[in-house]
Amino acid sequence: MALTPADIVKVKSYINVYDVTFLTDPNLDFVIGDSADNLSASFYGTKYPKAVAFLTMHTLSVAKGTVNGGGADGFLSEKTIGPVKVKYAQFNGKGRNSALLMTKYGVMLDDLTKSCGPGISVNNMWGIADASR
Repeated sequence: MALTPADIVKVKSYINVYDVTFLTDPNLDFVIGDSADNLSASFYGTKYPKAVAFLTMHTLSVAKGTVNGGGADGFLSEKTIGPVKVKYAQFNGKGRNSALLMTKYGVMLDDLTKSCGPGISVNNMWGIADASR
């Protein structure tokens, strides 16, 4: 669904609250439009601009390679100590979309999705999976 100009202002205001540095990304407008196309406005209702903002920040974070390395923002997936590197299985027992776990914004989108009710809200799950590659 195409965003209205008022929706775009809301999306950018959410981005401004969470991480103002995304507002200077040259791909921001394209990623906002792409995120809007991959999410259902009818599913999210009034939370749609927030969902678009979270998916936009998630996508830009993945594209920049700034994904979670553990700690407060996410789950530990690998650790290097000296010459030894250990990778952990990406199992999560919370029923979360593992592609969204790559960034704190993806986790926020996953939480927002769960708060909106049952069912899936992303029209193109492969879009999120592709963004994580």
